Amino acid sequence: MKIKTGKDEITYLLTLVFQKYETETGKEVIRNTNRKNYEEIGKFLSIISNQLPYTHVELQHEYYPEDRNFKTLEYPYLKYDITGGQIKDAYNGLVSKPRSFLLDACYIYLFGVGRLGFEKDIKDDNLLFVENTDEVIKKGHRNQNMWYGLSSIFVLIILFSSFNWWKVSKNLQTIKSDLAITPYQPSPSEIKYIEGLWMVYIGSPQAR
Repeated sequence: MKIKTGKDEITYLLTLVFQKYETETGKEVIRNTNRKNYEEIGKFLSIISNQLPYTHVELQHEYYPEDRNFKTLEYPYLKYDITGGQIKDAYNGLVSKPRSFLLDACYIYLFGVGRLGFEKDIKDDNLLFVENTDEVIKKGHRNQNMWYGLSSIFVLIILFSSFNWWKVSKNLQTIKSDLAITPYQPSPSEIKYIEGLWMVYIGSPQAR
């Protein structure tokens, strides 16, 4: 079984994150296009995401190297900080490939394990990827029509080849017939014309 990816995955995860966060903290996440409204939840998730370089074995997520080039420890300048703008864009379906540390932070907050661990033990069927039934049917019809088309072309090729073979064979027989050499048979009038006495002058006396 595969789990969702891209927009569908992160939008659903953030919806659950908002609901859980509101229940636990009593703070409402205003869902509009103002990135400022997502900064508090961004800071909250950043606590998880900034620990990812040290929890990949325990929490079963991909490995994240440590940020050794940081110049400040303040939000939002750490390598794995999650900003309000990132959450706003991801929640509103503007991100086709969400950041992996954002995904892992959401999975850890919701299910206690990262994305890799969740794939081993799926705890929410709504995150399963289900191919659209209509698309499956359409794909089947397209494949069937393609097969019919190829079959028709194949049959036409066979018929055309068979017709050409018959035509060539017939022409060959005609040529053979036209070129056939048979003994000449004179007509009765020709035979009558040459019948009778023949006088032959032969100069040699021995022939008399």
